[in-house]
Formats: sequence, C-alpha cells, structure tokens
Amino acid sequence: MLTSRIIGTGSCAPATVLTNHDLERMVDTTDQWVRTRTGIAERRVCGPGEDSATLAEGAALQALAAAGVDSMDLDMLLVATITPAVPFPATACLVQEALKARRAAAFDIGAGCSGFIYGLAVADSLIRSGSARTILLVGAESLSKFVNWKDRNTCVLFGDGAGAVVLQAQEGGPGLRSTHLYSDGAEWALLAAPGGGSRFPLSEQVLQEGLHLIHMQSGTEVFRLAVRAMEEACMAALKANRLEVSDVDLIIPHQANARIIQTLANRLAFPEAKIVLNLDRYGNTSAASIPLALDEAVRDGRVQPGMTLLLTAFGTGVTWASAVLTWQGNGVATGPLRGGAVRRDPREDKGATVAVEEKVKRIIVEQLGVQESQVKPEAKLADDLGLGADSLDAVGLVMALEEEFNLQILDTEAEQVQTVQDAIQYIKGRTHA
Repeated sequence: MLTSRIIGTGSCAPATVLTNHDLERMVDTTDQWVRTRTGIAERRVCGPGEDSATLAEGAALQALAAAGVDSMDLDMLLVATITPAVPFPATACLVQEALKARRAAAFDIGAGCSGFIYGLAVADSLIRSGSARTILLVGAESLSKFVNWKDRNTCVLFGDGAGAVVLQAQEGGPGLRSTHLYSDGAEWALLAAPGGGSRFPLSEQVLQEGLHLIHMQSGTEVFRLAVRAMEEACMAALKANRLEVSDVDLIIPHQANARIIQTLANRLAFPEAKIVLNLDRYGNTSAASIPLALDEAVRDGRVQPGMTLLLTAFGTGVTWASAVLTWQGNGVATGPLRGGAVRRDPREDKGATVAVEEKVKRIIVEQLGVQESQVKPEAKLADDLGLGADSLDAVGLVMALEEEFNLQILDTEAEQVQTVQDAIQYIKGRTHA
C-alpha cells in the first residue's frame, strides 16, 4: 500500500523586520501590550519585489535541496495561500515557472491558516491513489499587503513568510498517518478581506472603506473558536491513530497567538516545552506558519527520526484541521528542546487541598498578568485589574476557570462577575465547595 512521507523541508522570510517598537510609531499600541496579549515581538514584511510567489520559490528551493529532488521530478506543485501574487493565474503556476518544474501540475489551495494541512490531505490522497509520486507543497503569505496599518487590533498580528515540504510515495511504513479537515462557512465574516473579489469588485468605494483589507469582527470569538476547534481536531487525530496525548513528541500548531496555544496546551494537558513556537519572531503567517515552524524545528534538531508529530490549525472560513505523522528524516539533535513552563494537568488537583479561593486567585494572576498583592477580594476585575469586557484577557480567564473546575460558563453568567470575590463565590456555588 502506498503511503506518503516528508523527505525535505524549507522556509523563507523577507529580510525586513518590523518590531513592536516600530509599530508604536504607527498606531496607538505598545511593545508590552502586544507581547502580553499575543506573544509577538516582531514580524517580517515584504519589501520591493517580494510577494507570495517569490517567498514560495525561496522556501521551495530549500526544501528541494534538503530532499535531494530535482524540480523536473515533481509531479505536483501545491501552494496554500490567501494572499496570491496575482488574482489569477494560481501562484503555484508562477512558482512552477520559477522552478522550471515543467512536469508538475500546479494549483493553489485557499483554506486560510489551515491551508497547509489541507494541502497535506490533498497531497497524501494523490500519492495514496497513485496519481503522483513526488509533490512539493508550499504555504506562502504576504499578509502585510492586506493589513490595515491603522487598525491596531489586526496590524500587530500578521507577518509574511513561506514554508515548504517535499512529499514522496513509499510502500507502506510510517509517514503521514492521517489528516482531519473541518469548516463552518456560517462564520465566514468573522475574519475576512471581503473586497476585491466578484462579490465586491475593486472600486473607489471598496478602497475608501478598506474592504480589500483584513477585517476581524471579534478577537474574543476567534480566540474561543480557535481553542475549541483545534482541541476537537487534535482529539480526533489522536483517536484515529489510537494514540494518547503522551504518545505525541511534538505539537506544531498554527502560530496565531501565544495565549491561544497556551490555552490549547492546558486543555490537552500537554507540556508547553514540547510545542514548537516561533510566532514571537514571525507573527501570524497564516498558511505559512506550520511549515515554517516545522522547517525551523527540523534544522535545529528538535525533530528527530521516529518522533510522532501532531499538527493543528484554525483559520478564516472558518476552517480547522489536524494531522499526525511519524518523522523519518535524518536530522541530528544539537541541543535540548526549547525550554518552557510545563502546564499542570488540572486532573492532578483532584485530591489536592488547595482552597477554591487560592485557585481562583492564581488563575487571575496568570491570566491578567497582575501581582498577587493586587488580587484582593474587593478588587474590581475591570477597574482595578485591567480586565476588558471584550478582550482576550476575558476569554482566557473564563476558559482557564472552565478548565480548572470542569465547568461551562455562559457569557451572561461571566458578565455578572465584577470582583475577585464575585468570581470566588460563583465558583464555590457551581462546585458546591
């Protein structure tokens, strides 16, 4: 039986670095605010002559070199992107020409931040069916060209880059074990660039209203959906492969937001030290984020032969996905896994004697980034501790309380919690403590 495996990886990012301090001079924000709420310190942005096709070409050349494959041996070339170099033809066709991959069929995949995993599913199916033997898959984005640089809520999030893998057929054996794809078009407007297509063609009005740029209706709703959707996808992938969370060596998630990833790790009871993160240096690069992070982890030795990798993503559409693979590369470790705090498994506290008050206060300290001395019973969450009603802090706090105490907290209930004491009393009432 034919199966697919990754035999080479590559990545490419623009040389221009845009830091949070640079953004302070452009919009009303601060380095601390961005770092605290997103985990991002800087991102790469395209310069003159750079676009999704040129970035894809750079990543592809690295991946082909790592795999020892000539571009003429490619049967298929796939580019996952929501920021194509031109409206048409497909960016994949531009990359095909640049690589002189004359034998390869080429097309794009537009599934947002989940695009790379969608691409893995397509490539794996083509290989398993015998339709292709060697496939180049690239995730490439130039999101800086679609960002509203006056909107501090979105411009701090995104960056440009590309990552690529070469997949090849093999007779049985480990490799790409499964992919799991999901979507919910009812939420399409949650994160979108609605202008510029056939529904809202480019016009003076579209440009004036900025409809061709990225719009995010609610960061809190994106946060909430992303965590729950990726958790669902991860659990589906583990179940399909008869794996436990402890069997996974590394998780490589879409690099959207550090808090989303931390909350996901907590819900999965998975140590953060075994999660590949690089969004602090690249920001959210959509379909490029997973292959870019994978290439980095392969090249610095964190990915080793025989390791079980779990990939997961959530993005515009909305779409979400996961994949499990067993790594077969020949990478040599150069040091330990990147350090990080290991999240505590909430189930370990079942027999603990820690009071509800202490648990609630600890969660408030962790989620709001305040000092323990500030978390007094009479302290108001908004006025004294800086909790915004419509912020990632609020979502993170609610989800952390839900996870800790195994509850489902309705928005209407959360709105009634105004002080630290309110939170303690609410949890006590729900848990009968």
